[in-house]
Amino acid sequence: MDYATKLALRGIVSGLHHAGTIDQRHISKIVEALVDADEKAGRDNQTTARVSLRQLCMDIARDGQVDCPITHADPPMDWKF
Repeated sequence: MDYATKLALRGIVSGLHHAGTIDQRHISKIVEALVDADEKAGRDNQTTARVSLRQLCMDIARDGQVDCPITHADPPMDWKF
């Protein structure tokens, strides 16, 4: 996922939240879906896109003030680009 796409998705969720269209319950479901996508990708599928997905999930959770089970976006130490 490129940087502009990540910012756009974060902005959409944040804008909907600030407009009152979605609330923390909805944001929690969005975060859940992103965590599920990350888990389906698995550790063996380490790409810059997956790192970006993890960061997006954490950013959306932080903006919406909801819990996120993903605590870091850094790839494992043995990961090779």
